[in-house]
Amino acid sequence: MKRRGCSAWLVVGSVLVAINIGVCLYAWATLMPQGGGGGGGRSSRDLGVDGDRRGNRAGDPRWEQQSNGGQGQLEQLPRHGYRGRHTKRVVVAHDRGDEDDDDLMRAWRQLLTDNQAQPKQHTVEVWSKAAIGTYFQEHIMQTVIEPRLNGVWFFSQGQCPRVKLNFRSGPGVIPQKVPHNAKHVVLILNGHNEEKIPTAKQWLDLLPQLPHLEAVGLVVLAQEDCTNHWLRPYLEDEGRFKIKFAFMVYGGKDWVDGVRVQQWPLGVATYRKFPRAINYLAAVGPNPNITITAVRKTRRKYLCNLQATIYEGSSRETLLQVLRASGLAKDCFINARTQWLPNETPETAEEYKQMLLESEYTLAPAGLNTECYRWYEAAAAGSTPIVEDVIQPKTCGRDPLALLKELEAPFIYVKDWRDLPAVLEREQRKTPQQLFQQRVALVTWYEDFKVRMRGRFCSTLAHAFGLH
Repeated sequence: MKRRGCSAWLVVGSVLVAINIGVCLYAWATLMPQGGGGGGGRSSRDLGVDGDRRGNRAGDPRWEQQSNGGQGQLEQLPRHGYRGRHTKRVVVAHDRGDEDDDDLMRAWRQLLTDNQAQPKQHTVEVWSKAAIGTYFQEHIMQTVIEPRLNGVWFFSQGQCPRVKLNFRSGPGVIPQKVPHNAKHVVLILNGHNEEKIPTAKQWLDLLPQLPHLEAVGLVVLAQEDCTNHWLRPYLEDEGRFKIKFAFMVYGGKDWVDGVRVQQWPLGVATYRKFPRAINYLAAVGPNPNITITAVRKTRRKYLCNLQATIYEGSSRETLLQVLRASGLAKDCFINARTQWLPNETPETAEEYKQMLLESEYTLAPAGLNTECYRWYEAAAAGSTPIVEDVIQPKTCGRDPLALLKELEAPFIYVKDWRDLPAVLEREQRKTPQQLFQQRVALVTWYEDFKVRMRGRFCSTLAHAFGLH
């Protein structure tokens, strides 16, 4: 039995070997060049005249069919098809001889041409040492910030047309550790007060030490009184510091010219954990056209809200007195404190967001400066800001609302808080549908505002840096 089994296996093995040999011989015969010379070399006749490469294929019916009629032959021959990203279909026919090389070479040249025709991709380093950098990255540029080395530094990538933006932020981002081979740099700096200015200047002083540096842009949280004397030497010496443009929060008339220096929004308080996005349906509320229940829910819990630090002798003190004297205080959420609190707990941050979502209007009195986070936070939550339309402080000398007015923010402006009762009385006459449409318009405007600021930054960057 054992001997008989071994014999059977030998027979099967012999058959398999014979099949393999037959397959190899067939493949060799199929792939051999047609017409001449058992070797794979080509004669000058094979190449033909002027690189035509028709050679000894003249008279071959397969060649004549392709020459006379086009592409029917390509579809009849055995082939492998390859479609590259930037190429037309390349057909490799096993029995077409030199035509294979022609097709491949044409496809390769086309690929090279397409790649060369594509615009060059530039890289810009963005180094952030200010909280407004988080608003810039997440809210304006719509990037996702990733922690590195357990939060020692943070990284994200953004995109402008033909430009890749590498964002770096966090305590580990120091002048000694950033890429010193950068050609194009944007610095996001905090020059808000005397305590922060030395760090901002340290980064500006680094610029002449970067050997390959060609152009620099700035996004600066400046001083609330708009003086900013510390920044002037750096902007004036363009040859040394290579600063081509600047966007400034708290710029003032002596700085913002609309060309080299432009206004930048303060944005939301990211350092107090204000969310990157608020649910759209929560922000606009139910559509009153749908159900009776939706009509009842269209009006928010509070007519207005006021959350502010009250400074003695300020317009905020006047506003608080008006609310109490007019009886509006009973319809509004009021959280007035005498001391500014810079930080929030997760609980208080959530309470603040919820208060905005439950208020039809958000009162935004001027503080040390007219502009405040509350404008943008209320817009995100669909709570119409009522803004004090003044220049505060007088040293700024320029309308701090200029950017919002230019971009047609659907805010309500008041010159004097004593006019507030009449304003709110008029607003209370709006129908549920009008209130719903008002919130939709506000939330839509704010989303569009962020897109437009992104476009403004990208176009300024490309033009000032010459990245075309």
